Amino acid sequence: MNKSFACYLLGNILFGVSQWLIILLIIKLGTSIELGVYTYGIAVIAPLILFMSFGFNTLIVTDNYLEKQIMVMLRCYCLVVTLLFYSAIVTFFTNLTHTSFLLLIVVAVSKLAEAALDINFAYLIKLQKYGEIGLYKISMTCIQLILLIICYVYFHSLTMAVFLYSVIILIMFIRLNIKHLFRAISWSVSLKLLKLGLPLSITLALSSLNTNIPKYILESVSTIENVGIFSSLLVIYSAGNTLFFSIYNYFLPKVVEKKSDTSYLWKVLLKILGLLFTTQLILILVGTNNLSVILQTLFTSSYVHLQKEFMNVIVGSIFVYASILFDLFINAYQKYIYNTFIQLLSVGLVAITSIVLIPYFEIYGATLAFLIFGITVSITKLIISIMIIQRGNI
Repeated sequence: MNKSFACYLLGNILFGVSQWLIILLIIKLGTSIELGVYTYGIAVIAPLILFMSFGFNTLIVTDNYLEKQIMVMLRCYCLVVTLLFYSAIVTFFTNLTHTSFLLLIVVAVSKLAEAALDINFAYLIKLQKYGEIGLYKISMTCIQLILLIICYVYFHSLTMAVFLYSVIILIMFIRLNIKHLFRAISWSVSLKLLKLGLPLSITLALSSLNTNIPKYILESVSTIENVGIFSSLLVIYSAGNTLFFSIYNYFLPKVVEKKSDTSYLWKVLLKILGLLFTTQLILILVGTNNLSVILQTLFTSSYVHLQKEFMNVIVGSIFVYASILFDLFINAYQKYIYNTFIQLLSVGLVAITSIVLIPYFEIYGATLAFLIFGITVSITKLIISIMIIQRGNI
């Protein structure tokens, strides 16, 4: 592992861990309503951002002929539309106080700002300049946590912290892309790119729905506080997600380059399966008898009774992590349509299990739905990956 990738990995790990620290700070310094609103806002904006991303990050890495100016401007247009659509949804489908509504909006803006910056990260990944991304992620982590602590301690305002973070990230984006902004672009080329990325876009949005549908059902049949608790448990999954996407982004250019080398692909697949087996074994040996200590350490003593729920999230997460790495084979051959069908299957399954289980078991039912999603998507992607490697293309 070279220093550049080590920095990239460290930055992404810290950024992922910071999402857990943010939740922990809200639990300790804020209110259960703030936690619920914050996590619910992310649950609503995340699939919208992913759908309107049109898979540009993957297209940039796998295609050598995409002009940065077009990609930057298209991302900006798409994110503006996303914000308008999100605002309409939270206006008409939520019944929150003015303060909570304002928090919903600034949470969305912060995630849109990060999505804008992702375009620059995609080009750095393509050039294999991983260290620069790592430094940006470390900076974003520090800025986010410092603002949150200052604004909570001195102003008792989560909204202010998220707003200031959004402003700083937007300034970073403008500084990096000033020569590409406010320029005319070819709409015929843009439409072709949107069409090419649509299967990826649908897949990404559906993938997000797998973790967010349970939150929507919880908010509907339970309380916004329970949404916050379930989302807190899922932060562990999100932190690991960041790590495994870092590994995925590191290996994708290499797999694309060597996709005709069947022996190389088999080695990568066997390493993924070995990692999955080893992680599950460690989980069984270490986690089973120490869940109460782990929950009290990661969160607070009020979470100790959620041991079964936490185990469901951990096991489901490991299966999802493996599925992320299986995407190396599917996306290297640009077989995005397969991922779309897989996600349609898993979203349907999650929706059914959430509707059936959550009204009766609330948070436990939500974690069961997540576990079912993880197992389903991992096994399906494994089968398709094996078929791709065996045939070279399908």
